[in-house]
Amino acid sequence: MKMKTLMLALALALPGLTHGAEPAAPGREARFVRDADGVIKDNETGLEWLEGPDEPSSWEMAQEWISGLGGGWRTPTLAELAGIYLPDSERKGVYGDPLCLDPAFKRDSGYSLWSVERYHGTAWLFDFSRGYAHWIDSYFPGRFDRAAAVRDARR
Repeated sequence: MKMKTLMLALALALPGLTHGAEPAAPGREARFVRDADGVIKDNETGLEWLEGPDEPSSWEMAQEWISGLGGGWRTPTLAELAGIYLPDSERKGVYGDPLCLDPAFKRDSGYSLWSVERYHGTAWLFDFSRGYAHWIDSYFPGRFDRAAAVRDARR
């Protein structure tokens, strides 16, 4: 029942959380800006993002990487992941599938990012190729599953 409720909540929230990838207007900063350290600032939400290794990752592997970062980094929620999904993106990943992420996110082979949400032995991922959340065994490093960390912007 909890899974059905979460899926319904996401389905209702997605249209309000997603935004097209439009170029910044002259004199206006782009929504996503990547700095020299690889930190991606979301100028719309104030969140900062950091991409994990571009290799297959289980939920546990993602948690280990994120916990080693320090500095306020944490695992993103499904709502935060849905908020960076760009449905109108024409970007393609290395395998030719849609990859609906801003180009500030350099990854091109991992289509799904782990979220903090868990349900028994599974964890939730957000799929940036198809635009939906799904759950999978949290112990299995899926071929396209990756880690990302998020934090509130540093001042």
